Amino acid sequence: MKKHWFGITLAALVVVGGSYVAAHAASAGPQQISLTQAQAQPETSAAPKAGLRMGMRRLVHGELVVQGKDNELRNVRLDHGVLQSVDGSTLHLKEADGSTVDVTTTEQTRIMRDGHVAKLSDLQAGDNVWTMRLKQDGGEFTTMRVRAVSPERMKELESKRAERKAAQN
Repeated sequence: MKKHWFGITLAALVVVGGSYVAAHAASAGPQQISLTQAQAQPETSAAPKAGLRMGMRRLVHGELVVQGKDNELRNVRLDHGVLQSVDGSTLHLKEADGSTVDVTTTEQTRIMRDGHVAKLSDLQAGDNVWTMRLKQDGGEFTTMRVRAVSPERMKELESKRAERKAAQN
């Protein structure tokens, strides 16, 4: 299963990035943009390690169906929210739409914080957290990835983003 995560992650980013491009195209009025142009758009963040690629910082939650290299379809659940607390192996997130979600981790869950490998105990209330879960045959979701960004790092990234945006105008 590990060998399929790159494809699943890439597919999730393409879907989220495509939604981001489509939303901007709709709000900017009629314009034509080819798939090649959309894929050639530069990332809006200088921190891919922090999980803030184009569109990901605006992600609230969603489910995707992706095709693995073995041609099997897999259901993937993505969530993004502010960490409220950690209770044992469960993360309690509050999402931007006001909903709360409990994400249970396992020993196989890969955890990153501020771009570095981390442990569950390294995560702190107030962190921005993105999770990726894979639906198993029994219908349960298994958390494969957790990416966290501290409030301090988030402010720094947003400040850099605002500087780049101002420089473009």
